[in-house]
Amino acid sequence: KQWYQRRVRAAQEVLVKLQTHPDAWQRVDLILEYSTNQETKHYALQILTNVIKTRWKILPRTQCDGVKKFIVGIIINISSDATAIEKEKVFLNQLNTVL
Repeated sequence: KQWYQRRVRAAQEVLVKLQTHPDAWQRVDLILEYSTNQETKHYALQILTNVIKTRWKILPRTQCDGVKKFIVGIIINISSDATAIEKEKVFLNQLNTVL
């Protein structure tokens, strides 16, 4: 039991370090595109949301436009398949909120 609790604490520390790393948001696209784990996708969206809230106005417009285009692309991809819409409903709502 203690071993498990230490592992959970260590994992949480890694996630916090990743979330607070100033360049972590630049890896969000890979996580969103290739992860099949909903919690991981949610975590990536939290990182992106934090960047949008805190640094959006100081980011170069090309990066902002790239982020928007990427998110819209994911939404379109999911929305083009009825099965995916149902399966990814929560994720789709989160993506729309980020936009």
